[in-house]
Amino acid sequence: MTSTTAPKRLFLALLILSVSSAVILAQEPAEQIKVGDSIGAFNANDDQGNLWTSSEHMPSGKYLVVYFYPAAMTGGCTAQACAYRDTAAELAAVNANVVGVSGDSVNNLKIFKQAHHLNFPLLSDVTASIAKEFGVPARKGGTFKTTVDGKEVELKRAYSTSRWTFILDDQGKVIFKNTQVNAGQDSANVIEFLKSKQP
Repeated sequence: MTSTTAPKRLFLALLILSVSSAVILAQEPAEQIKVGDSIGAFNANDDQGNLWTSSEHMPSGKYLVVYFYPAAMTGGCTAQACAYRDTAAELAAVNANVVGVSGDSVNNLKIFKQAHHLNFPLLSDVTASIAKEFGVPARKGGTFKTTVDGKEVELKRAYSTSRWTFILDDQGKVIFKNTQVNAGQDSANVIEFLKSKQP
């Protein structure tokens, strides 16, 4: 082996290890959560920068809809959020609170909420820890450019999660899980399911 071959092989080995690690990160959700499993209390900063805690939003007799989405202000994610916004009365009628979760920063979420007049909290899961708790796949994020109030803004996010939706009962037990979410129909499907649970 020549003196120049060894460093090249070492570099190649490190490159392969780095790429492999990135693939593992992108494909390695936490343990799969099933209907009937319980989720522990979780918290994160919301779109206003305040600490949001699940235990404070799961009063007796209420359901908590937790929906994960890839990126604030993008097309599908906007359609999904606006559908939840527009069905607020129907969600209240089936005793449901809603929270959206993504890898966006608090500032991204503040812009998203204001731009579309959203009426429920958005959580900033910048470390993908909540996604991992729910077993939702997360991959490295990216950058999205959009126009808000006539100005171009660049929104960066640490992670992008898959579009999955869960419903928890007031004890934190998963009673509904959807890993094939249709963004525009998500809230309607949630409402239909919760209506079936009404006495």
